[in-house]
Amino acid sequence: MSFDENEDVFYIPSLLQGNPPMAPVNPNYGRAVQKVKEDIISLMCSKDSSHLSITQFRERVCGLWKAILKENFIFSFRNTIEVRAYTSLDRKYFEESVNLMVIGMAELEKKVHVALSRCTNRDEREKKWKESKKQISKEAENLGKKMKTAMEVFFETSEDKARKFITSAHNTDDAEKCLAAFDQEWEKWMEDVPPCQERRKDYVNTEMVDVLCETNHALTKFISSQAFDKALELANKTLQSGVRCTRNDLTQMYHKVITTIDKETETTSFKFRKSLKCDILLYTFAHAYNIFDKMEERYFQERDIRGDLENNLRPMLTTYFKNLCEKMGKEVLAATSFVDVLKKPIESELNQSMGTAVAIDKKKDSIIEILKNEAKKIEARVFTAIPTANKLTKTSDENLTFWIQRFVEKCSTLAITKEMFSVAAIDDDLKDIDVFEAKVRENVEKIFKSLIKSKVDRATMQKWKPAPHDHLLTLMFGCQCLCPFCKCLCDLTEQKHSDSHFTRIHRPGGISGNRDHNTGMLDITICTKNVYGGIRFSNSATSGEWHSYEDYQSVNDYYKSWSIAPDPSLETSTYWKWFMATFSKDLAEHYDAKEPEIPSSWKNHSFREVKEQLRHE
Repeated sequence: MSFDENEDVFYIPSLLQGNPPMAPVNPNYGRAVQKVKEDIISLMCSKDSSHLSITQFRERVCGLWKAILKENFIFSFRNTIEVRAYTSLDRKYFEESVNLMVIGMAELEKKVHVALSRCTNRDEREKKWKESKKQISKEAENLGKKMKTAMEVFFETSEDKARKFITSAHNTDDAEKCLAAFDQEWEKWMEDVPPCQERRKDYVNTEMVDVLCETNHALTKFISSQAFDKALELANKTLQSGVRCTRNDLTQMYHKVITTIDKETETTSFKFRKSLKCDILLYTFAHAYNIFDKMEERYFQERDIRGDLENNLRPMLTTYFKNLCEKMGKEVLAATSFVDVLKKPIESELNQSMGTAVAIDKKKDSIIEILKNEAKKIEARVFTAIPTANKLTKTSDENLTFWIQRFVEKCSTLAITKEMFSVAAIDDDLKDIDVFEAKVRENVEKIFKSLIKSKVDRATMQKWKPAPHDHLLTLMFGCQCLCPFCKCLCDLTEQKHSDSHFTRIHRPGGISGNRDHNTGMLDITICTKNVYGGIRFSNSATSGEWHSYEDYQSVNDYYKSWSIAPDPSLETSTYWKWFMATFSKDLAEHYDAKEPEIPSSWKNHSFREVKEQLRHE
């Protein structure tokens, strides 16, 4: 037996750092054992040692291990997992013994002590003590049972965790192999998909510069709201068309701005210089850039088939393939894929309803309660669609694709299409549609439970469209359309209402600059009287031509959208009478017109009177 006292002596530190059972595992223990293994292997491979076969080496190591185990100074040889399990058991036993035995018995001791102290004589105390001993025995037995139950639960839970841990390494390895195989196959499939031939450049910016440079060269700063709004309206309509931004679109927007400016200034005394028109064009094109850039981005996304498959189809197929490797049943696999797709539209629907629900809540419920209510509404619609689709599929003896199509039709509020569930319908011929339905229900319930339990923070609220304050502002201000004559706001509270615009109280026309063309004085008549009187008017909307008030709706679509009753009996409010009488001179100077003749009755109204009337309205 060869032995070198300098190289063949190894020091292995204690397995635990400190005194058991609360001491942590010493990491140097594992390192020292690993060093012994490496030195043994090195010795085997050295030229100086006698060469042994694998069988002989195995026998030598087994003999060495048996000799070590027979030494009395060895505390124990446990691996890290075993030590942690032992520590966990000891800690659990200690906690339960303190909670049940020590605390429980201490409370009982206190009760017995109080009961004995209340006894007035020896006989009563002895009698009470006999009763207390029975109570102590009974309580100790109950506490012992509780202790046993708690430890049994602990052992069962620990065994489940142990089994899961033992199989996790194997399962992880299998899952990794499956995903690696999928990635390999995916790359093969992608070889047949051609990459997007077109390359995205800053096309929009280049074309905008070209269009502007070819038309005018002077550039400064100014805007015209009419031209600007119409240009952006044109840009948004082009965006909704779903086509690519072209040079023709930009040229069309350019001409839209120019023609709007020319039309608006036809009947006015001033004209726009070319430099000013260029300023407006520059401002408009700068604000329309993002709109046309979105069109360009969408154009490339629609044509990048490879990118679309990578971003949308691959994640779904990866999950499907992983579930397939876990040997899920066909029905469970289809249901899992179906609900995975359904999750995002459900969240989107909830985000769209939450802002409005919070804004109109009159009971002042907490946001969590409102979230629960809105989630339950969506959940009810989904759970109504599931049995309907199931029943129709069974009645028609159809397949899963038919089931999905019926579900999509029934859940019309969700932003879903049948094409979104293509992965779920890979195996279209399910043997038991009821199993599929049950699994869909189970997974959908999990989604809604998760949504209800999720916290509501600032990031969550930012996803609500519309935001509560935006909805409140919409309700508060209502329709923003103005009377074409007196510029009074429409009385309807909805911004996008189907009825005609109207207002109960019109203002004197002079407040918005209307004047008598013969006298040049500001008009003090309200719209309802003008419409009844059959007089005529002219403005930029009529291109300077005379038009009858009675036939005002034929001017254009905006005039047609207003309903102004021809009623000579209606009067304007006291406030506007006072306002016109007080500020008629200022209005005349502002509009470069003559001051009107104000009725004497209008001049009799005081500000205090007007103020009180406004408070009561």
